[in-house]
Amino acid sequence: MLLSGTNPLETLPEGRLAKARELYALKYPTEEPKELDRQRLLQCTNLIDKVTMIRKDQGLAAKLNQATSGSAKNLLKTVERLRNHVAHGSSLFEDIRSPQELNQLVTEVEAMISTLSEPSSL
Repeated sequence: MLLSGTNPLETLPEGRLAKARELYALKYPTEEPKELDRQRLLQCTNLIDKVTMIRKDQGLAAKLNQATSGSAKNLLKTVERLRNHVAHGSSLFEDIRSPQELNQLVTEVEAMISTLSEPSSL
């Protein structure tokens, strides 16, 4: 995921960027630190980092709002909550109450992924 024009990594707090660099060093130990590949470094960020980068890119946030039926910000919050439920062993049913809600969420996430995958989002 690359965002529209600027370096999205610049929007991260230094501590979060340091964590991504640490993971990068573990995944790609033979590369020189000064020659970090930006795409690979983006892949070393966590979900919360990606959400931060998306929210701070106003152009991309606007595109996501158009691609989803509701607010992209609310959808990202829901995805974060669900990720936390899975990571901490709690029930997804705290947020998803019916098969229709699950289907709607999946549809919205697919629209978001499609938008993020468009070459014009790079």
